[in-house]
Amino acid sequence: MSEMFPEGEGQRARALYKLSGVYAVERDMLDKSEACREQVLSLRANLRPELEDAPFEEAEFSELCPWMLW
Repeated sequence: MSEMFPEGEGQRARALYKLSGVYAVERDMLDKSEACREQVLSLRANLRPELEDAPFEEAEFSELCPWMLW
């Protein structure tokens, strides 16, 4: 849903961060986890280049969401 509007890229980054964690729990889904991680890091680099070296933690990706999509 967040892909439908440009302002939703932060939401998309946060969702991909969550998916990377979900996929990482399942051993046979590690490839999907890594793909999500690469996408989320790319989105974060586009949205907030100054956070390039920030840790891969939920708080960092929640900051990309100026509003919550419920």
